[in-house]
Formats: sequence, structure tokens, C-alpha cells
Amino acid sequence: IGRVLGQCVPMGIVVKPYNATGNSGVPPYYMLAFPVGGTPTTTFIGMDNSTLSFQATHPVGSQLLLSVVDSTGSAGGIPPQLFRIVPGQTSQCATPAPSSPDFTISSNITNFQDLSTCDPWGITVKGGVPPYNVTIAAVNSPVVTNVTMPFGTDVFTYINRADPGTQMISECCDSALLTESRD
Repeated sequence: IGRVLGQCVPMGIVVKPYNATGNSGVPPYYMLAFPVGGTPTTTFIGMDNSTLSFQATHPVGSQLLLSVVDSTGSAGGIPPQLFRIVPGQTSQCATPAPSSPDFTISSNITNFQDLSTCDPWGITVKGGVPPYNVTIAAVNSPVVTNVTMPFGTDVFTYINRADPGTQMISECCDSALLTESRD
């Protein structure tokens, strides 16, 4: 983990087009934060692509995979490393982690060094209210993958397209909008 964010410390963000003919997305903008082993969050970060701001409200010690998205769901890519939350000057914005989720997800992979490109990654959902939406993200990736599982299924198999040895995280949201994540 190479980057740190202070808890409750505003982080300025500027969204720029990928190339000269591109655009900067469609406001408003949001930060998707996927904490390893925690509950993902979506936070409004602003309307003006040159003055966006994000505050990490996650507990100190959390490791986050972050991705900015616009109002159409277009992502700006994912940095090459996770962010670690360190103490800020205050913790007043911090939100406690839920004591126990109403549902959980588990994986057939326990060490991502063992997940090669094109290998299957099995994700099993327990509890919650189907149908489920699974989000998969990898560090240093330009995209986030979103899939809605067919009603009545609780197992999803993702064929890995990430670079070998890449840190990845999966998040699952049920139809009641409860979330859970796993690395």
C-alpha cells in the first residue's frame, strides 16, 4: 500500500479528459470507495470537475480502492495502489463500520497471487435480498465491472481479466441496497 489518506482530511480531485478530444464526464461526480473486507460507499464529491473534494470517513487502518465516476456511471480508472487511512486532525466525520452485515460474500480465492489472468474467481452470496449486483475492481485498471446476477442465483463466476498478481476487490449489493466486499 503506497498511498495514505488522512481520516476526515479533504482531498482535492481534478477530473481531466484522457485525450484532447475527450470530455471530463457528466456532473455530478461521485467517489466509489471499496474498503478491503468492509462496506463500500458512494460519496458525492462535487459538480465542477476542477474543484472536486473527497473526505475518507472510513476507520483508521482501512485499505481503500478508489474510483471516481460521473452521473452516467463512467469511471475515470483506478490508481495503481490501495489507499491506507491514517489519523487526521479530527475524526468527527468518521462513520463506524457496521457491526454485522445482513449478508456476506465469500470467495474461492484466498491469495490473489494464485489468481492468474483467465482463471475463474468464484463469488458466493449468503443472505440479503436477491437479485444481487456484483462489482469487481482491480488496482491500476481503467474500468470497474458491474454484473447483475440472475434472480435465484447466489454464485457468480468472474473470468479474471486483470494483470497477474493484481490486487482486486469484489463488492455485492442486494436489492435492498445492502453492501459487502471482499478482496
